[in-house]
Amino acid sequence: RCAAEHGAARVKRDGPEFIERGRAAVESGSLSEQIAADMDFHAFVTELSGNPLIGETTTPHWPYLRRVMAEVLRDDEEMPKNIWDEHDEILETVIAGDRNSAEKLSRQHILRAADIFVARLQAQQAAANEDVRARRSRLISR
Repeated sequence: RCAAEHGAARVKRDGPEFIERGRAAVESGSLSEQIAADMDFHAFVTELSGNPLIGETTTPHWPYLRRVMAEVLRDDEEMPKNIWDEHDEILETVIAGDRNSAEKLSRQHILRAADIFVARLQAQQAAANEDVRARRSRLISR
């Protein structure tokens, strides 16, 4: 929302480079390159907001957000491409100065990633629980 208020001209000039870099990272198949490009994109949008508090409050969380990004990007060939389509769409709303759409798309983007991350954690926990049950069953049957 704030980026759409303050950064339209800069996004129009510099935004395509971030999208190209992200799409190239997806094509490379390198998870670390994809995460780096994603982090750079988010830092760019944060900077565009003109609100330094956003960056200051999110900086301590980036090590954990890297894990979230890795979980969201792994094991799904379409997800990395979809993320960059979403990023591109967000930047288009920023260029248009459409604050409401920029905010809406950004929220949807974050919530989609959060839902994927939570589902993956739940699946991992269920698998771990099943493994524990199987071990107990084997021990009891001995």
